[in-house]
Amino acid sequence: MAPSSLSDIKTDNQQPLQWNHSNQGKPAIGVLSNPLSGGNKRGLSSIKKLLANQPEVLHREAKDPTEVDNVLAAFGQAGIKLLVINGGDGTIQAVMTSIFTQKPFTDIPLLAVLKAGTTSMTAGDIGLPGRGDKALSKLLFQLKTSREIKIVQRPVLEVQHDNKTSRFGMFFGAAVIPQGIEFFHQRINRHGLRGELGPGLVMIRFLLAILGFQRQKILRPIPMSIQVNQQHNTTKNDFLIVLVSSLERLFLGLHPYWGKEDGPLHFTSVTSKSRHVLHTIFQLARGQQPRYATLEHGYQSHNVKQIKIVCASPYTLDGQIYHPASDKFPIIIRHGGTLSFVQLQT
Repeated sequence: MAPSSLSDIKTDNQQPLQWNHSNQGKPAIGVLSNPLSGGNKRGLSSIKKLLANQPEVLHREAKDPTEVDNVLAAFGQAGIKLLVINGGDGTIQAVMTSIFTQKPFTDIPLLAVLKAGTTSMTAGDIGLPGRGDKALSKLLFQLKTSREIKIVQRPVLEVQHDNKTSRFGMFFGAAVIPQGIEFFHQRINRHGLRGELGPGLVMIRFLLAILGFQRQKILRPIPMSIQVNQQHNTTKNDFLIVLVSSLERLFLGLHPYWGKEDGPLHFTSVTSKSRHVLHTIFQLARGQQPRYATLEHGYQSHNVKQIKIVCASPYTLDGQIYHPASDKFPIIIRHGGTLSFVQLQT
């Protein structure tokens, strides 16, 4: 059965966190499942079977952001202390947005993320390893036996493009990144690929285009004006890649950041005339400092608090694509808060 108390949870800096989730006899754990997520399309029977005799756990389904809001409101009223997200990157983004905009919790619960999406890039960094039902079973067992549970904290991005609506997530991408997502859904995803293989194939195809193979057919560089940390100067150029993220690991283990500043968010950009692309990709894939990744060669990477982008092209936040109506209002990506994620002990 799930736990009624837990006395020794540890954070990522190994400071013990005391957490009593007896919760006055009410459920302390809430599981939100999206049955439409890529990993859940075959059904939720294994999750439901696991939780059938767990009165300490509330399990609810949500298929869209409105339903996510409703489920989290119910979890907030129940006093949930640990929220398990059984869905893909879009579901995780909807949960984060609801937490910060609807404020359903008096105290924001710990989060645990299961790998249940098509690509599950967010879960690849801060999620529980293994298949969803197996990972959840192991989590409940470790909580029951009061083993030390590691807590990893991550900054969260707040993104605005209309000067009023905020969305919260962990990976923002612009320029050819939304083009790559559309390519994935049109050419790759229809074959039923899940996990990191699909995005890896897209990266290879786009890398070939950057190197000159059908470049104009595949790549559409986007003119943008970018301002870092409310500085007076802006960078205007045609960009291939613009990303802002708080994830430390992207698909295939990539860590495409090399900024040295003290800032909560990673920002990296690559212009359409960047040089030494293949060499830079290989060094980043090996976790090395890229030798040619300088502003002179078309690259920049910083740790930032805010990025402001002026353009009228689509962008993605955690795999969901948004279309600003115009460049009347800039796209603003800022540090929007911090969340804590449960990790399993191996």
